Amino acid sequence: MQTDVGAKKVVVPKPGALNLTQQITASTVGSVVTCVVVNPLDVMKTRLQLRTTSYGGWAHVTSFIRNEGARSLFSGLPVALLMTIPANIIYFTIYERLRTKFEASNKMNSTSAVALAGACGRVAAVIATSPLEYIRTVLQAQLQDQAFDILKANLATRGWSTLFVGLYPTLLRDVPFSIIYWAGYERGKHFAGRLLPLRNFSTTTADAMHNFAAGVGSALVAATVTTPLDVIKTRRQVASNTLLSHQHDLRVGAIFRHILLHEGVRGLFHGVVPRVIKVAPACAIMITSYELVKKKL
Repeated sequence: MQTDVGAKKVVVPKPGALNLTQQITASTVGSVVTCVVVNPLDVMKTRLQLRTTSYGGWAHVTSFIRNEGARSLFSGLPVALLMTIPANIIYFTIYERLRTKFEASNKMNSTSAVALAGACGRVAAVIATSPLEYIRTVLQAQLQDQAFDILKANLATRGWSTLFVGLYPTLLRDVPFSIIYWAGYERGKHFAGRLLPLRNFSTTTADAMHNFAAGVGSALVAATVTTPLDVIKTRRQVASNTLLSHQHDLRVGAIFRHILLHEGVRGLFHGVVPRVIKVAPACAIMITSYELVKKKL
């Protein structure tokens, strides 16, 4: 925000705006809490999406936990932390700054401003962390020794471009997700405030509960709608797995047709339950932690 003082323009910080250090701190705290809580659900989702049948899903989950141990539920956690922290720093920093800029321009309403800012932030974050996302997916899909063998083999035969093999489908998944999520979240906060006044709680507690409820509801819808794109991304990134070695055409359209032809519509929603169970609270925990830390800084 700018104001004239004599002949000079003085920039007045927007109330509640964070500097870069505060932005990094808020994003980091939210990222760590979220990763630790939801990593087991992310592993389950990845394993379920690699099945080629629509039956025995939970039996498959209990089987790999029994065979590989409970530690397998935290496969890829270090990589997830390494990826999620910078991704969220990039994501939320760009989101906050673009949202402020779009709203100040008076060229779009608040819902459009947050949706577009979220989409732009997600594009930047996905591109920056795509190699780590690929590594994490392979680690979650395989036993540890097999995963590293596959990574080395892919790098040797396909070069560094293999680390970006899931970039396009990831963008196809995450950009629509961000648009749906942020638009729904902003509306959901106001709706939750009217539906659940929570007058007996402090303002900070009530706001946190409203943020959490809005985050869960919006993420639930966004995660469900974008699950087919998440399945395609996962299949493409772990195509070197012997389970999928028969599929040579790794274009998004070809993978979509292959799943639809051989597995039906249900195949496009493999892992939808653990995805929703993971993504909805993950988004809610992240946004609630982020907003709480913002207020404390």
